[in-house]
Amino acid sequence: MDGVLLVNKEKGMSSHDVVRKLRKFLNTKKVGHCGTLDPLATGLLVVTVGKALKISRFIESDEKEYIATIKLGVTTSTLDNEGEIIKEEKIKAFTKEDILKVFSSFIGKSKQTPPIYSALSVNGKRLYEYARENIDVEIKEREIEIKEMELLEFGEDFIKYRVVCSKGTYVRVLCSDIALKLNNIGYMDDLVRVRIGKLYLQDSFNLNDIENGNYKLISMEKALTNFVILKVKDNDLFKALNGNYLDLYIEGNILVINDNNEAIAIYEGNKELQKLKCVRVLKENK
Repeated sequence: MDGVLLVNKEKGMSSHDVVRKLRKFLNTKKVGHCGTLDPLATGLLVVTVGKALKISRFIESDEKEYIATIKLGVTTSTLDNEGEIIKEEKIKAFTKEDILKVFSSFIGKSKQTPPIYSALSVNGKRLYEYARENIDVEIKEREIEIKEMELLEFGEDFIKYRVVCSKGTYVRVLCSDIALKLNNIGYMDDLVRVRIGKLYLQDSFNLNDIENGNYKLISMEKALTNFVILKVKDNDLFKALNGNYLDLYIEGNILVINDNNEAIAIYEGNKELQKLKCVRVLKENK
């Protein structure tokens, strides 16, 4: 039971709720997820099982694609529909061209401050814990990248759009910022994650399917779709199994496999040494 499972998360469940259920369904404690989805969000939750737990952080670092809906004229404490309403005001009119101009302004790299109601850890404590205890805490900005934005639908009091963004992007904050640039206030009313890297919601399974045994695991090799594949044998295979340097240079992230196309290790190019440095050994050296 080693591999990656694509789950279609239901609204109202936390990512940990899903993991807890899967541990029971799959009869193993070795289950984790790649990238948290808030309870109000639905869509793709990538779950790693068994030895595939070793690649969780590499999948989590891939770009993500969402469908989000902004509710205008109201803002909440959590920047989504689960928080307390803290302000309401009359909606100022805007056009499609206004929205597209605002979207264009977000494309590229920028700094974003994570919301206080989030699971981000600061000094060993979750931000939402500080918020619940009314304790002030410094929240540092983080660099994010918005790669694509597409307007799907809009009305007088809502905007629905598609966004492709980097790891660490809070779509709740993005929704609020979009509203502000349109001279309004707003919060995220709905969120669906449709893709992480090259793993798609359309290929996922719901919890009922999985509980009844109707699911399929993806191999580690197929899950790491954005990696350069390097097949090794003999001495280089021995080195990879032991996490040693490989005497060649390739830029970027590399998945090392053997003749049987099994994942052996993850490497990255070291430009200074002109060698490949092991980041994570995936297969035991027996």
